[in-house]
Amino acid sequence: IRGGHNIDPKVVEDVFYQHPQVLDAVVVGQPDAYAGEIPVVYVQPKEGVALDAQELMAFVAEHTLERAAIPKYCRVVPAIPQSSVGKILRSEVQLWAIRDGVLVCVQSALQSQQSQQSQQSQAELTVQVQRRPDGSVDIELQHGPEVCREDLEQAVAQLALAVTIRARA
Repeated sequence: IRGGHNIDPKVVEDVFYQHPQVLDAVVVGQPDAYAGEIPVVYVQPKEGVALDAQELMAFVAEHTLERAAIPKYCRVVPAIPQSSVGKILRSEVQLWAIRDGVLVCVQSALQSQQSQQSQQSQAELTVQVQRRPDGSVDIELQHGPEVCREDLEQAVAQLALAVTIRARA
């Protein structure tokens, strides 16, 4: 659901498949501090093709019926995970979206704080996401010494996710 609209990922993915350079496309929800969750797409180009994400999004915008159905971000990846029988592993792609959502949220918050403090150093962050046997997700955010733990806790508190924060040794 985005802006009160139910979005069927299959319908949006079908638009991506209309593009002649797209081999696979997966639309999933990515955690977002403002909206709760936003649609994003991961796209695998056909072999030997360099696919431009902005160009692809322009194509999709022209061919999508509802503006709310257009994914917020498009990430071109070398391969979409598949099972041994060729079925797309949507749950694995969802883990990518969770990782990316946590990184976007934290980096945005840290950049905002850095600009207020006039610091120019780039924060060293790593996000690891794993699915537990019970289906829940374990998210770990690791950071270097230049990042204040309280700042990270404040940033991830905006997401409706449980995130473990660890300093790198």
